[in-house]
Amino acid sequence: TLLRLGRMLNFMKALLDRGEVLPMPSPAPKHIEETERNAVGRTLLAAFLHEGAIYGTDPDGNVYAHEVDRQMTWAFLNGLKGVTLRGAGTGA
Repeated sequence: TLLRLGRMLNFMKALLDRGEVLPMPSPAPKHIEETERNAVGRTLLAAFLHEGAIYGTDPDGNVYAHEVDRQMTWAFLNGLKGVTLRGAGTGA
């Protein structure tokens, strides 16, 4: 769980470095037609921000939840509320 949360944080920082805004939280879809990596990542990030679950996709675009420590993911999300997230290039 901790490693996946680290990857999630790095992805959020990368989005900010590119001048993009973080996606609005939204429920996880059952399937993702999009194949572009950044777009898929944004969809999965939006689901994480909404549900506290970490999702992945199989080669056919079907979305599945990874087994994670939900207490840890919610602690991570609650911790984000108390900070101003900045891109990796800003040193924060």
